[in-house]
Amino acid sequence: MDDDFGRDPKTLIPIKKGPFYAMKLYPGGAMTTGGPRKNEKAQVLDAFGKPIPHLYSAGEMGVTYGVVYGIPGTNMAEVLVFGRVAGENAVKEKTV
Repeated sequence: MDDDFGRDPKTLIPIKKGPFYAMKLYPGGAMTTGGPRKNEKAQVLDAFGKPIPHLYSAGEMGVTYGVVYGIPGTNMAEVLVFGRVAGENAVKEKTV
């Protein structure tokens, strides 16, 4: 048995090739909802639904499911997915 997680050794395989990414996670509960709206490119939208130039959102700032209180932990998906989306789109922008 795996001492840390109680897994059967037959179900374990080595992971030899990266890249590897890691982050510390801590148990939590409450999260915020609402905030600025964003589009599929993670661009923050103004009051008329137009992207605000050079302004992006990730995580709970402009959560995709609006003012509905999500299941705790879903905010990590917002952080990881929209952080990447925002970064990819930000680097495509022309500098001013």
